[in-house]
Amino acid sequence: MNTQDSDDEQALKQPLRAKSSSILATERLLAAKGLNATQSKGRILSPHNKYYKQWCLGAAALAMLMAVIDPIHLAFAAADGLYPYNDFWAVVEYIVMITFATDMALKFFVAYNDPKLGMVYEPKLIALNYFRFWFWVDLVTTLPIESIAIAGAGGNQGYNDEECLLLGLIRWINLARLYRVAGFFEHLDRKMVLGQVALTLLRTTSLLFFVAHCMGCLFYFIARVEGFSDNSWAGAEEIMVEAEPWERYFLSLYFSFVILTGFGDNIFYDKNAVESFFVIGYLLICVLLNAYILGSITTVMVSDDERSNTYRERVEALNAFAEQKELPETLKELMREHLELLHHTEATSDELILHRYPPTLRKKVLRHLYLDIFRKCYPFRGCKTRFLEEVIGMAHMEIFNPEVEVVLEGDVV
Repeated sequence: MNTQDSDDEQALKQPLRAKSSSILATERLLAAKGLNATQSKGRILSPHNKYYKQWCLGAAALAMLMAVIDPIHLAFAAADGLYPYNDFWAVVEYIVMITFATDMALKFFVAYNDPKLGMVYEPKLIALNYFRFWFWVDLVTTLPIESIAIAGAGGNQGYNDEECLLLGLIRWINLARLYRVAGFFEHLDRKMVLGQVALTLLRTTSLLFFVAHCMGCLFYFIARVEGFSDNSWAGAEEIMVEAEPWERYFLSLYFSFVILTGFGDNIFYDKNAVESFFVIGYLLICVLLNAYILGSITTVMVSDDERSNTYRERVEALNAFAEQKELPETLKELMREHLELLHHTEATSDELILHRYPPTLRKKVLRHLYLDIFRKCYPFRGCKTRFLEEVIGMAHMEIFNPEVEVVLEGDVV
């Protein structure tokens, strides 16, 4: 038995030597070297470390929150920069800067997965890999570039300085932080926290709201730059001029959703050339967004219905067969019950799941599932383990409903 285990371990190392960029392949490579996928090496953290993953999820949540707050700040708040230091927006900026600066520092001490080298723990290689691209994205989105630009333009002038308002557009660079959110949705998909339908609905709904939110804030920003003149959509609407700031946001969001869903009319769109140009771009985005959402939902629904359609086709074929061959109703019912059993179990059958894996790993799984059962079976009592493993590897598993005859009287076994 020990010899067999040793042979299996040696054989298992062969497929693990293959270099792959996937997470599972990385974990197998680490396991072959006696390391855990979440194990750190000196000062360098594993990207699969539990605490680092929690930190990444927190950074993604903060990036999502700031993706909502930044457009509101741009459209509805004064362009004050980081002064005064006790201002609400300044405090938020300081917290965000400290958090993402800490995240940048951590990334110099987190290993990365290289397609050729596997998991890299060398600090110099980690730094070089980070400097190639993502360091500059993190740097630009962490530095208070808007505040630096406003200070360079002559200080904070608030609502009365059109230049400071326009310089506030630099804040949109911060939306590049949302690459962390893509990793968050990949985490949800990989860990199967939600079902495929629920995850798709969450992703598309979040994208829909985010686009409508950003465009609504930009509509209000354009009207604000225009000074809420009668030549802007906001200035032409009395309810917009007299509303409170939070009411103005919801009116802007409503206006954005009206355009996004295509249920508006031209009365809102032709106030001035800037707004018309902006709406043209927005409508193009809406076309692409609607196509993406429809495609995503359709794909999920179709794939979810495939198994049900397959089952219906099998039942219809059975009914036609039973009618043509004049089968008795009891026999037809037994066949239908077996079809229903297959419908619920074939997705997790041994053949369907295990054929994707190498023979050594497949043998280990089958040994775990059936070796003890075969040992307790009367015809195989006293047989050697190696022989039983060969029988298990060649055997074919079939599932039967309760109280169904597996072997008929007189059959040769």
